[in-house]
Amino acid sequence: MKLTELKIRSLQPQEKEYSVREVEGFVLRVRPSGAKSYYYIYDFNGKRCKMLLGTWPATGIAEARKKHMEAVLQVKRGIDPRQTQKQPEQPEEHF
Repeated sequence: MKLTELKIRSLQPQEKEYSVREVEGFVLRVRPSGAKSYYYIYDFNGKRCKMLLGTWPATGIAEARKKHMEAVLQVKRGIDPRQTQKQPEQPEEHF
């Protein structure tokens, strides 16, 4: 199913979390709370891996697809994209 902003907006939460799959492991998860998150699900070194691409609506479909394609290329090059994913900055501790 091709995801669009309109389609994503129209997806309603259900009693249990569910996923809408697009291509090559690109997935939108809808939680019972109504929260929606983009993920890339892939196999790396024989293991199933899941990488968060962003949450909707803060991350739009175009940006999520771009992140997905970058991650797909990394996997094809033998790089686990989770290792190169930017981590949220941690506040510095001052004593």
